[in-house]
Amino acid sequence: MTNERNELVFQANYALNVEKVVERFNRRMDRFLSLALLLLGSSVAASIGNQVVWGVAVALISSLQFVYRYGEHAGIADDQMRSYQNLVRDIEVRKLSDDAIRDRLEELSESDSKTASFMEQIAHRNTLIRRGQIDKCHDFNWYLTVLAFLFGGTPLPKKSRQEHGGEAQAAHDETPA
Repeated sequence: MTNERNELVFQANYALNVEKVVERFNRRMDRFLSLALLLLGSSVAASIGNQVVWGVAVALISSLQFVYRYGEHAGIADDQMRSYQNLVRDIEVRKLSDDAIRDRLEELSESDSKTASFMEQIAHRNTLIRRGQIDKCHDFNWYLTVLAFLFGGTPLPKKSRQEHGGEAQAAHDETPA
């Protein structure tokens, strides 16, 4: 593959992974807020604790759901993700030309979801891992590690014990008990 084609294929896979992360983030936020509403609404109905506090919490969560529309954004990202999946499949199966890939990427990118930088970082790392370019991956800080765990990051494959300098432990594991 030429460098230009590699870059186009990478862009298609990256865009797919961005939409996956956006969809997971929005779907999980929507479910979390719905669960919180259910629990807080139950505590208001059961007269547990201070009803004013619970009522204010229910109003705040309802406002978050109304303003940010996590469920709606999850659906839009899911549709966009499927479009990119079709593009990636077409690249592999139909062997699309570079111009056809470029045109489809340009067309699809007009409907891309808005993302936060942590989503792009997670998606970039996922793309590198899935394309076998693990050597280009960098370690996440603790904050990104937690977010990647929650919203669909692909963990780096574990290094063998020999790569970590654990020859003695590896030899120990192989000795019979």
